Amino acid sequence: MASITARFCYIPFVNPGTQSLVREREVARRTHEHLMYSARAEGRVEGEAHGKAEDILAIIEARALPVSDEQRRRILECTELGRLGAWVRKAVTLTDVDELFVP
Repeated sequence: MASITARFCYIPFVNPGTQSLVREREVARRTHEHLMYSARAEGRVEGEAHGKAEDILAIIEARALPVSDEQRRRILECTELGRLGAWVRKAVTLTDVDELFVP
């Protein structure tokens, strides 16, 4: 007698509403990943800026130059890495902290 082997083919049934839900979840996951990446990058930049500002103040204080509260505030609130880098270089040679803010 011949043996009969049943072959089954799995055909997934996907409800159109489920497809939409899967797409929405994927979009939400990707959006979340993007926001997390952006937040981490922004945090790194802010941390780097704060570190440079602290370096500037340390250089100025090591050189025994007086720093007003307003000057300290301007240095600490600056978030432009290029400007802070220039200020670090200027801090080494300036004779008055106001020179830091002259372009």
